[in-house]
Amino acid sequence: MAFTVVSWNVEHFDGLADARANDIAGFIQQHNPDLIAIYELEDSHSGFLFAHAHFQGFFTFITEGQNNQEILILANSAQFDHVTVTQQHKFRIGNPFLRPGALATLTQQGVHTNVLFLHSASGTLGDAFGDRIEIATHIFNLNKRLQEIEQDSGLAARLIVTGDFNTMGLQFPRKLVSHRVQTFQDELTGLAHLASRAHRPNFQGMAFATKEHDLTFSNPNNRDQSNLDHVLVSAGVQLANRGNRPSDGNPFQVSVQGWIQQPSGQARDDFINTRSDHCALIFTVQ
Repeated sequence: MAFTVVSWNVEHFDGLADARANDIAGFIQQHNPDLIAIYELEDSHSGFLFAHAHFQGFFTFITEGQNNQEILILANSAQFDHVTVTQQHKFRIGNPFLRPGALATLTQQGVHTNVLFLHSASGTLGDAFGDRIEIATHIFNLNKRLQEIEQDSGLAARLIVTGDFNTMGLQFPRKLVSHRVQTFQDELTGLAHLASRAHRPNFQGMAFATKEHDLTFSNPNNRDQSNLDHVLVSAGVQLANRGNRPSDGNPFQVSVQGWIQQPSGQARDDFINTRSDHCALIFTVQ
């Protein structure tokens, strides 16, 4: 009763049958996942053809919105007894250019797990920052609602939220202040605090899973690196330990795979330019 998830923002992925698509599929397949999310899919028809060519036997779902960067969900039909994926428009928070969330409800030997895939608002100005806070509020409300359902029906309230959270911090215009008032680390610390306290009596909060590496995004030439991609879990979810972090030796639950394994320089830039500037997140749900 376990399954492995790959969550990856593949920059401007068109899904066309070419060398890049083969590389993306091969990179994902080496982790033997049961559930896959690819963000920034730019063509739905090519996305279905990509799934058919490389992931036979996988249930396929693609979000739809006004933005041309959607989320492709693939679930191994042999691994799950039942799969339901619903589009969650409330995570667009009234912004037509944001992607809707995709909520996968998975049943495995009578155990239900909910996995929400998100690609949040990008930017360091107040509008994008405010959008991310509102999206976080919807996450915490969903967690509470699932726990209410659990109390009423006995169905498990297990919730996992993963994707590109775009936690970039907040910066006021220079005409107002001369320095950044909140870094991406400040934003993450604040979200973790909100998640842990986002409960009422008899309801439990959420927590960020520990990642192998903190940084998940990089421009070529290491011009800008940031911590954008995350896994957030409710109290009823247990993730398998996948090893010890290189930075501090502590256990981690989420592997971070991609450009960060490449040596600095041309090899890393080639990976970023031909595959993605985001690393993939890989984790196993127990």
